[in-house]
Amino acid sequence: MANAHLLLAGDGKTLNECKQLVKQLGQTNKIHFLGYVNDVTRLYAFCDAAVSPSLSEGLPFNIIEAMGCGLPVIVSDIKGHRELAEQSINGLLFHKKNQQELINCLKEMYFFDYEQRLLLGQAGIKKAEAFSLESVFNKIMNIYQNNLKDCTSREIGQCDLD
Repeated sequence: MANAHLLLAGDGKTLNECKQLVKQLGQTNKIHFLGYVNDVTRLYAFCDAAVSPSLSEGLPFNIIEAMGCGLPVIVSDIKGHRELAEQSINGLLFHKKNQQELINCLKEMYFFDYEQRLLLGQAGIKKAEAFSLESVFNKIMNIYQNNLKDCTSREIGQCDLD
């Protein structure tokens, strides 16, 4: 994987430790620490995939953003990620804390051709659209409309919204 570069965005507590490790391993020309990135969508334009090895997540907005930008994802197999990523449909999954599986996923993604990554990315865009502001708003409005459709304005306070 001679042409591969790893771009790390963020400024977490272990940033300095990570920088030291990369320096000790002699990989400063391959692993790039970007710090806090204001506009990640611009960063995604330079990427072939997005990776999230999280141990736990609610709904991972970073993965929704990456998928919305057409990137295939490599994510740990945890609840929040499973709601978004489907193996070989829009990304690759690995068991959390399993470094070898993560490495295998990185290698697999690296050797995908452009068309394979494009197909995964397009499937990711479709998945991310379900979480857009407009989509969520429409779902909420449908819930209200379905629950209130039989109520008149005088009965609103008496309607059962369960």
